Amino acid sequence: MKKMNKAKVNLFFGRNKDVILIILLHVSITIPLAFLLNIWYDEACSLNTSSSSIYYAIQRSIEFEHQPPFYYILLSIWRKLDNSYFFARLLSIIFSSASIFVSHQFIKKYLKISKPEFVTFLIAINPFLIHYATEIRLYTMIIFLSGVLIFLMYKIYFFDNKSKVYRIIFILLTIISLHAQYYMGFLLVAIGISVFIYKGWNKFKNYLVDMVFPLLSLIAVIPFLDAISKQIELSEELFKLNIAGIVEFFKVRIVSYIFALDFFPLIRFSRYEVWFFLFLITAIFLFSIKDRLKGFIRIMSFKEYTTFPTIIVLILFFILILVKIGARVLEIRHSAALFLPLIFTVTSFICLTSKKKFLIFWFLLFSVLYVAAIVNRFAPMAKEGDAIRVSRYLEAHEKENEMIFVPYNVIAFPLAVHYKGKNSIVTLYDKLLTEEDQRKLLEDIDDKSIWLDFPVPGWDRYSKEIKISRKFINDNFVLLDKKYFEGMQLWHLRRKK
Repeated sequence: MKKMNKAKVNLFFGRNKDVILIILLHVSITIPLAFLLNIWYDEACSLNTSSSSIYYAIQRSIEFEHQPPFYYILLSIWRKLDNSYFFARLLSIIFSSASIFVSHQFIKKYLKISKPEFVTFLIAINPFLIHYATEIRLYTMIIFLSGVLIFLMYKIYFFDNKSKVYRIIFILLTIISLHAQYYMGFLLVAIGISVFIYKGWNKFKNYLVDMVFPLLSLIAVIPFLDAISKQIELSEELFKLNIAGIVEFFKVRIVSYIFALDFFPLIRFSRYEVWFFLFLITAIFLFSIKDRLKGFIRIMSFKEYTTFPTIIVLILFFILILVKIGARVLEIRHSAALFLPLIFTVTSFICLTSKKKFLIFWFLLFSVLYVAAIVNRFAPMAKEGDAIRVSRYLEAHEKENEMIFVPYNVIAFPLAVHYKGKNSIVTLYDKLLTEEDQRKLLEDIDDKSIWLDFPVPGWDRYSKEIKISRKFINDNFVLLDKKYFEGMQLWHLRRKK
């Protein structure tokens, strides 16, 4: 028995040595980053949501995170092993690594590519995947689930695998997906439509039967319908988007997921530069497949198995979300279910070319873009807020009874995770809502010096809080010292006499 198990292990590693090496490369990049980088607001929220009981995780995920609870339940259980934020990030790296493995199996088995490891390599170093592998958020889990569901769509419905085990796995993962992110429901509809397009009514009926238990599982969402409806009402009230915004939205997805241009924070590309780049790339692509236009037409007309119809349906659903609810609930990370299907579709198109020199060109282009984006994105070795460096500076220079003010909770939450000093962190805006609040705060401060940690000029996401906080500081304090960090500035202040 031991010899048989050893033989199976050796066979597995022998068949998958390329993808295992690629995953090790991915892990060698993401683990040091996960250990060294500070957490930011969204991660601090995940830590808070998963900090207590499973019931607390469920409640917070719906009411505060605005997400179904599966990821936060899993994270809460995971953190029982180790409560550090580094260990919490490891869960994301496990999912990103699993996404790479599933992608490789899909590309090797179902896409007509002679060297699938080259595409797998590009997925492993894709800056979007690396960025969210270092975050305590659900997005690499969503990428993994979308990859597995696409793989099983091909295996079960396109190529008629009769195994009940695969269908049970598909149904279970479908249930998990529906309770991991609302938008995964769009992917399931897109898969169903793809099955209907390629395989007809009979296979589609099988798919509908497989959806019975996942749909029944949504009964668990009924107690939270009121909270979900309030989220939608809030979004409808605050955020709207026009046609130009919709076009820009999807251009950003292509630019971010495929070309990684959005991951160059130290280099700002203008809108015209990005459009010129996209037109140039499109021209090169069309030239590279000029002798394979029939294959291109077959994909576009749904006569060859690809994920093209899947992404078309996903995009239509996302347009509906943008028009009816707004862009605030559909930022780049929120549409992570689109990431792998889009990559699979682009790969299908690029591999239409019969000339090796063009394939080398695309591989080198993406490799250079991705490596440059990773270096550019992580060169400062700090995430939004730079909370580790700010905390270490405060701990080295503060005195007792010097309150540390921040304009809003976006800065307060992650700073509280890293700061181990002797003073309290106070959200300034909450103390300035009325003149009486301001008077009481000044009495509490008296003649003591204080610290103020807030974003550098130009970072105006919360401009109202910034303006009110700055006016209060300018009217009542004098500057003793100023220190700059990545995107942040720390002021040492004393009350005016």
